Amino acid sequence: MITWDLAFVYLGIGFVLLGLAVFIRNWYVRFFAAILCFSLSTEFLEELLRGYGTFSLVGWLVLLAMGATALWLSCYPEVKLRIKLPKKFRLKRPGKAVAWLIRVLGNTLRFRFINHAGMAYPTDERHIWVFWHNRMFLIPYLRETLIPGQEGAFLTSPSGDGQVIADACSDFKLKPVRGSSSRRGAQAMVELANYVKSGHDIGITPDGPRGPKYQMNLGVIKLAQLTGGKLMPVHIRFDRAIRFRTWDGFLLPLPFSGVEVEFAKPFTVPRRMTEEECEAQRAALEKIMVEGTHEEL
Repeated sequence: MITWDLAFVYLGIGFVLLGLAVFIRNWYVRFFAAILCFSLSTEFLEELLRGYGTFSLVGWLVLLAMGATALWLSCYPEVKLRIKLPKKFRLKRPGKAVAWLIRVLGNTLRFRFINHAGMAYPTDERHIWVFWHNRMFLIPYLRETLIPGQEGAFLTSPSGDGQVIADACSDFKLKPVRGSSSRRGAQAMVELANYVKSGHDIGITPDGPRGPKYQMNLGVIKLAQLTGGKLMPVHIRFDRAIRFRTWDGFLLPLPFSGVEVEFAKPFTVPRRMTEEECEAQRAALEKIMVEGTHEEL
């Protein structure tokens, strides 16, 4: 049952989300704000269906209206409402707002951990976290929760969307390394190798930034071969999530839902391999990663 205190917390979160949607002209932020508002409204709707009356009806309608407004704004990212704020309150980059949304959403989720990797920190072992592009939303939050205060690195694309991800990751003490197969690829590989050799964990989406979905590129195998770092597959499975119509089917967990996080047994590759052996290692790791999604492809 929703108490008055909890109701005010939900409504307060809704007002903050609506404020972000109004003042940040970025459709990602506005759409996330809308989804979170709609998700919060379902808590009041459940209370209403149980017969708790006017109190639940008001909360449901208010959050529904907030979500609808944020959703409308996400459809028109060029819209800027004429509301003047002091300059110091204006956010120049949406990355900070995305980091805030990750933390707010992460704090509502129920996590179940499966640790086949025997992962325990602090440790001198170097891990290369490997996870699919459509499941990366919670990775910064998980790493900050499990390894507080320890810096790491995260590979992001050099595009505009990559800048938003880079700014968000920086808020979680993750150093963004900008690069992709088409831009700054070699330089990004060198930077990542230096981070691994200096004892930092790094995170990579092996099918990003353009896909195809669930098809692993060879770069992550080459990086492990170059540095001797252990590849640690990270499988994230959501009980309830929204799947976006993007190339990767990006998954956004719903508030208060369950999340299963599995750290698979570390995958090691030999330092000396032929091209055929590299391809065999890539295919083997890809199979492990695909099976970890628990999806029928």
